[in-house]
Amino acid sequence: MRKILEKAKNIQNGRSQSFSKINKKNTSSLSEKTQKILNKTYEKYMKKFEQQISPIIELSEDDSICAQVANESYIEPKLRNKSLSNFILNETLSTTDAAIYVDTTRQICILGLRWTIITEFKDLSSDVQIVLDIQWIDPRVKNSLHAYDSCKRQYEHFSFRVCGHSLWGTLSYIVAKHREPNKCVVFNPGVSINTFFLQMLEDTIKKIKRTEQTTTYKMLGDIISTAAFVGHTKIFSSTSNDPLKLHAMDNFVPKKNNIDNPSTKDNV
Repeated sequence: MRKILEKAKNIQNGRSQSFSKINKKNTSSLSEKTQKILNKTYEKYMKKFEQQISPIIELSEDDSICAQVANESYIEPKLRNKSLSNFILNETLSTTDAAIYVDTTRQICILGLRWTIITEFKDLSSDVQIVLDIQWIDPRVKNSLHAYDSCKRQYEHFSFRVCGHSLWGTLSYIVAKHREPNKCVVFNPGVSINTFFLQMLEDTIKKIKRTEQTTTYKMLGDIISTAAFVGHTKIFSSTSNDPLKLHAMDNFVPKKNNIDNPSTKDNV
């Protein structure tokens, strides 16, 4: 994935407020077949994909907590913050790949799915399987659904949120599709032009419940999330041309939290 991000350094100048121009300028590394699929999808839903871009990164209070939970999911379980605002870490249900925070007063449970670590083979294997649209053979997908189901059993009457970054943003989409949590919040999600992703695009256009309850936050120029327009999409611009910085979770997390969690420097 890092090689893909490095290639993006050469295609950062063509920034635009529309999906079509982002597609033409920022997808030169994609195959001709994939670009044709993107173009066909855009032409069908042209007006739907027009987006306003903000130079100021602002998240709602609830989504800001989701960003922090997604950030914590990368940290070793024993080193995670025990609390984030009114949310308390459930250390029993949390795993290396999932951080679970609960607000018992408001009855809200947030499941944060960990993003890719480029030095771990199992992560890269999961990425490839998602890209190839064979994610159901990947244990990480099954484990994420199991984590959600475990939370649901313990907090049966709670409101549920699922969140993640990069290709684990895509994993959050998968969980949202099959479990329909109250809210799904993703950050610079990895996108592959496969049957699952195209279905989520169609669901977005048709305003299906699972996509109506999904918010996608992305940085303009981030090659990994170029075609990510699932649910309600919010795009932010940056003065940086570094693809690694554009893709980083750091963009969406309060600076104080970044200082506390130095390991965010390696997320992709």
